[in-house]
Amino acid sequence: MTIRSPAFLRINSIRFRLLISYLLLLVLTLATIVAAIAVTTGARSAPSQPTWRELTLLVRGLNRENLINEFILSAPDVQEATVAQLIDTYAADTGVRIIRFEIGRDGVPYVVHDSDGIFELGRHLPSHYFDLRQGAPSDQIHLTLPPTLQQVHGAFVEDETEWLFSGVVKQPPPALDGPQDDIEMVGILTATPRPSQSLRGVLNGFGLDSFMPLLQAGGIGLLVAAALAYLSSQYIARPLQSLSEAAQAIAGGDLTHRVPVIGPQETQTLAEAFNDMSDEVRKTQQAQSDFLTNVSHDLKTPLTSIQGYSQSIIDGVKPPHEAAAVIHSESLRLSRMVERLIDLVRMQAGEFQLNLTTLNLSKIAEAVGERLRVVAAEKDIALTIVAPPVPSVRGDGDRLVQVLDNLIGNAIKYIDEGGEIYVETREMPDGVQLIVTDNGEGISSEDMERIFERFYRIDPARQSKHGVGLGLSITREIVHLHGGTIDVQSVEGRRGTRFIVWLPFNQQD
Repeated sequence: MTIRSPAFLRINSIRFRLLISYLLLLVLTLATIVAAIAVTTGARSAPSQPTWRELTLLVRGLNRENLINEFILSAPDVQEATVAQLIDTYAADTGVRIIRFEIGRDGVPYVVHDSDGIFELGRHLPSHYFDLRQGAPSDQIHLTLPPTLQQVHGAFVEDETEWLFSGVVKQPPPALDGPQDDIEMVGILTATPRPSQSLRGVLNGFGLDSFMPLLQAGGIGLLVAAALAYLSSQYIARPLQSLSEAAQAIAGGDLTHRVPVIGPQETQTLAEAFNDMSDEVRKTQQAQSDFLTNVSHDLKTPLTSIQGYSQSIIDGVKPPHEAAAVIHSESLRLSRMVERLIDLVRMQAGEFQLNLTTLNLSKIAEAVGERLRVVAAEKDIALTIVAPPVPSVRGDGDRLVQVLDNLIGNAIKYIDEGGEIYVETREMPDGVQLIVTDNGEGISSEDMERIFERFYRIDPARQSKHGVGLGLSITREIVHLHGGTIDVQSVEGRRGTRFIVWLPFNQQD
């Protein structure tokens, strides 16, 4: 026994492919979000506060080494080289740039020492080159300094590179005697280029405690999205699976199987179309079954007569002339049935040609009525023809006579003795109507749906009456070939039946 895996696990199933496509879409969406975050964070500078914090801590380290007091209080000629060496060592150990500077009373800063050697010794810089902001950055470490020192922070740009710095400055005390010094302010700064933003830096900024809940939330969201993807694939695939099962059932002969109309609008439309198709197949098979039943019956009856009377001639039971007359009559009946069937097939195949001429439908109705009035009188049926002049139409005269023969002949055949038949022509705005009405027992709604089918007759009890069930089928095809329509109105229960034929004006060849 073959064990089949569930539908959503079969690689070739639409359900599996929909599920995989949804999951891939979800993964691509998440990857796109991560890439967008990485690109946008990498394209902008990192916040200044963390860098100022680190630089402020390094300034505190300078103070612990007593370098601040050394360079501020020292005599330049005595300890300059020693202070510079200590600063360079500290800068190398910490990986930052340390700048000593002085600002003259003219407001122009010049460099005393640069650990990176970018600024030359004694280089004068533009006024306000250093954006000295007093105090510590907000929410940062405050330095414990003597009253003579002041904490500063800020930024400057050198060769298109932005540098952040933190440091201390001091205004030298005025000289007690002699000329005043030209220096208004001295300072020392720890500086580093502003770092670029990175995804890792952002995550580090959040911290592990914040990152883990985000990761857990992402995992839960992924599971929920996978479940929704599965439900969505089920929602789309289930109607298609039902459609496949219905197709297999119909192929197996179960024409009553229906597809549930569920799912998206498109699959609902498909299910409705499939059910309509199933109904049409069932009707077609029923029509074929009725066709075979009726044909076999209608062929068997004259063939039985022919066989019986020919045998009577052989046996000498019947006079040859009498038997030959019956055989001839039944053979003509077979010939008419075959000719009608051939005509019907040719009409439905579009191979039937009409001999179109200009016709007066009122005159055709009067001529056919006069001919059939004798037949109607044999059953004591009153046949009334009301055919006022109407505009001419284009049509095949012989075929339109055949239409009237079929409609009036059926009425004579199937209504009871003493009945009435009324034939009328009417002018309409866009054509001419031919109406045949009787006061027979009427037709049920179920029979009216099939009345124009080949070999269909209203009820088996009427099969004793001569007819093969092709007349109305041929009548409809002839009317359609003329570009017209034929409708039937009837209520079962002796309220009569009305056939209405409409033909358009100016029908062209």
